[in-house]
Amino acid sequence: MTFQRQILGQLLSGWFNSLRDPAAAQEVALRALLGEYSKTGYGRERGIVNISAMADFKEAFPVLGYDQFAPMVQRAMQGDSAYLCSSEPIAYAMTRGTSGKSKVVPCTQA
Repeated sequence: MTFQRQILGQLLSGWFNSLRDPAAAQEVALRALLGEYSKTGYGRERGIVNISAMADFKEAFPVLGYDQFAPMVQRAMQGDSAYLCSSEPIAYAMTRGTSGKSKVVPCTQA
């Protein structure tokens, strides 16, 4: 096996494993999200401690557009990054705006 193939295999092994049992993989992903969101003001505001199932998560965290997130991003940029991010942003990136106006998003180490 070539070095590149070995590295690629390591990078994709989690994904391949998730294909064997998608429901279990989704549960693991949900637990990880709950853990990270519990560290944010936004997560606590949305009742993260009361969420135990995917249906609860979907209800508490509906899909939002950027316009709904923009005030939270501004809040983070003004120093309250813990409201939106579970760890301190290392930078803020600006999108190119190919689907409308440019957007700013926080970038964390995770």
